[in-house]
Order: sequence, then structure tokens, then C-alpha cells
Amino acid sequence: MTAEKTPKKKKKREAGLLRIMPLNFAVGFSGPVIFFGAMMILLHTGAWCVPLFLSYLALLIMPSAYWVGRRDLNNQHYVLGDEVFYTEYPEERKKALRRMRRKGIPGERQDVAERYRREPVPEFGEENERFIKERRRGRLLFLIAAVLLAALAAWLFVQTEHLWRVNRGAGRKQPDLSWIFPLAGGILVLATALLALFRRKNRWLYLAAQLVLLFGAWGAYVSVSVNARLVLADVLKGFGCAVLYALIWFGPLHFARDLRSREEAYRVYAEQQIELFELGCFDEDVLRIRLEKRRQTG
Repeated sequence: MTAEKTPKKKKKREAGLLRIMPLNFAVGFSGPVIFFGAMMILLHTGAWCVPLFLSYLALLIMPSAYWVGRRDLNNQHYVLGDEVFYTEYPEERKKALRRMRRKGIPGERQDVAERYRREPVPEFGEENERFIKERRRGRLLFLIAAVLLAALAAWLFVQTEHLWRVNRGAGRKQPDLSWIFPLAGGILVLATALLALFRRKNRWLYLAAQLVLLFGAWGAYVSVSVNARLVLADVLKGFGCAVLYALIWFGPLHFARDLRSREEAYRVYAEQQIELFELGCFDEDVLRIRLEKRRQTG
């Protein structure tokens, strides 16, 4: 019997080694490959090595950052439970709800959810003067930020056209793509302006736009120092756009708040509770009690 078991154990051990060999090779060769790519950028890209090297590092970090973030979210989900987790992370609630709707929500639960969605929003009366003043102030700050960001985006598009004309007239033997950065920065800044117009903010959009604007200043510096097509004022304009964008973000847009009226707050709260009910976090009795309590307290 021992002689019969030994070949089986040996085969299992060999199969296990064969399964982990590709992973071992990938881990072993990943370091030299990453180092080789970094050295090729630093040695062969000239003045563009700084933005390209930073972009290369960001590209390498993104998968691991996503994996670590996803793992932390899964741990939070396990610790907090469905209801608290989906309340604290609305985006995860939306994703889970889309997955469940694709699989199919039970008909009875879906009918109950639609019935509660059709209920009229209660009227809580007029808001006090302080709330109205703070809400007007927040919306005014959003509007100011949107106008300033739209003006900055327009200036970036003008700068893009200027850089394109300068580089087009210099001939094709010395290609210079520095005009791409203000174009991409203008698009991102315009997207930030549109979000501000709808009284919303996105910090990831800000970080991406700020990085592109700084790369635009670097591109202008390359054109000055290497190709000698631009002047130092173009470099200062690139840095000035990045500084102005940061001032708008940490100025009027930072202090802007979109305060909701009691009717709007109830509508958002009711939709949140209905979605949690659709996900099966609690039953209809809990949903009815919570909405009724919210109607009474306002």
C-alpha cells in the first residue's frame, strides 16, 4: 500500500511544481525587465526622461494600487457587513445593484421597491434664512469656479494652437509634440468646469489634470532648451496654468458646498434605503419604518 501511495504523492508534487514554475519565472524576470525599461527611458529619451519616467512608474504602480485598494474594500465589506458597507460606499452599492439586476431581482422585492419609489416626496415647509444664504453662497462659489475653469481651458486651447503653429513651421525633421499636453490639460480642465457647473467635484480628475499641466510646462521647457523653438515665457505660462488651476481648486471650489433642502435630502435617503432593500440587506418592514421615521423628523 505504501508503494502504491508513493507514486501518487510524487505525481502530485511534480504537478504542483509545474503549476508554480510560470509564476516563479514571472516574479524572477519582472525585476530585470522593469529595471531595463527604466534605464532605456533614462538613457534614450533625452530631455523627456522626467515625464516619461514618472509616467512609467505610475503605470507600474496602478495595478498593485488597484489590487491593494480592492483588497482593503473586501476586508471592509467583511468587517462592516452588507448594510453598513453599502451605506458608506455608494459606488460599491451601485456596482452591486447593477450585478444583482443583471442576475435578476426577485419579482416581489422589485415590485415593493417600485411602489416605494412612486410615493410622493413629503413637504417639510420652508427652509430657514441661514440655510438659504449658505446654499446660495455654495452655488455661487461653484459658478465662479466653473467660469474660471472654463476661461483657463479656453486659454489652454489657445496655447495649444500657438504651440502647434510654432512646431508646424519648424519642419518635420525635429518633431515636437509639446502641444499635446496643453490640449489634454484643456480637456481635463473643461471637464472639471462642467462638474463644477453641476455642483460636483472629483479629486482624481484634479490630480490627472494637474499632472498633465505640469508635463505641459516641462514640454515647453524641452522646446526652449533642446529645440529652441519657444521662449521662456511659454514655460512660465505652462507653470502659471498649473498654479492657477490649483488656486481655483483649493480656493472657490474647495469651499463650495451643495446643500440639499429637506425634500432633496429625503429623496436621496429614500433612494439609498430602497437600493439597500433591493440588495436584500433588510426586509420591507424595516424599509417602511425608516422612511416613516424620516418623514416625521424631516
